[in-house]
Amino acid sequence: MKTAVVVFCLLLLLSCENRKQEKKSENNLPEAEASASSADQQATIEPDSVWIPPFEIEIALSEKAKDLLESSHESVIVFLQFTGEPGDTTLAKNEDHGPYIIKSYQREIFSPWKFKVENLKMSKKIYNKLTNKNYDVLAQIWTGRHSSENNLLNGDLVSGTIDEIKNKKHTLAARLIRE
Repeated sequence: MKTAVVVFCLLLLLSCENRKQEKKSENNLPEAEASASSADQQATIEPDSVWIPPFEIEIALSEKAKDLLESSHESVIVFLQFTGEPGDTTLAKNEDHGPYIIKSYQREIFSPWKFKVENLKMSKKIYNKLTNKNYDVLAQIWTGRHSSENNLLNGDLVSGTIDEIKNKKHTLAARLIRE
């Protein structure tokens, strides 16, 4: 667990001063897909896995960032992490305890700087161990480092429960670190 926390902290540092997203979400999916709103109805459960409800991520780059990324054929990495509180908090070998990392996922995107998060599954075994099925979602961004060994972006992040995130489009504003 300590390793997971260290990895998460390193990834957070690499993304350079991400700011928490201001309320810039809008309903983006058809009414039929967006109708289920309680935590009990949020996931489709299969014999060994649980589908994570879909949502969209769009990166709104400043003009300078857009020009630089497009001219240098640079990408943006979107990192997603899904976490939740375990029902059994007994500890083995005096390990630190905290939220489970249910699933981590990252995707490299290029212009037009958006993608739909869909077709992701998590383990049903882990899902069933959560005390609250309304687990947490974190999305953050950094550059793909094709044109520079350093991250070039300072951007927002998305953070909330799956009920707050699902079936919506989330816009993350980003600019160059040097802006």
